[in-house]
Formats: sequence, C-alpha cells, structure tokens
Amino acid sequence: MSNQADELADVQERLKAAGIDLGQWGELGGHGPKTPGFALRLAGNLGKLNALLEVAVQEKEAEVRVLEEKIIRLRFGGGS
Repeated sequence: MSNQADELADVQERLKAAGIDLGQWGELGGHGPKTPGFALRLAGNLGKLNALLEVAVQEKEAEVRVLEEKIIRLRFGGGS
C-alpha cells in the first residue's frame, strides 16, 4: 500500500514541477463525468434497432417452422 502512496506523491511532485496547481481542480467545479448527448442518442437508436431485429428474427423463425412442416408433409405424405 505504501507503493501506491509513493506513486501518488511522485505524481503530485511531477504536477507541481509542471506548474499545475493541485488545489485548482475544486475551483473549476469538477463535477462528475457527463455522458455526451450523441452517445445517449446512439444507445437509444441501437436499442430500437435491436428490438426491430428481434421481431424480424422471430418472424423468420416462424416462417422456417412452417416450411419445415411442409417439407415433412411432402416427404412422408399427409395433408397440405
């Protein structure tokens, strides 16, 4: 754990040497990270696309089942 403290002290020394005031961050109003609007829109659009693709897959699976049933009837006889 002292290794982390040493690393932190080293980073702070480097920042001070570079002329960066460590107390200035609080004055800048360092609120938490914000998610960009485009990322939220993209996530929403991807959710809609996912729902549409799931519906399309379900429809195609139902169509495949009907066609498989028709093939079985043609091979082994049975109703139409």
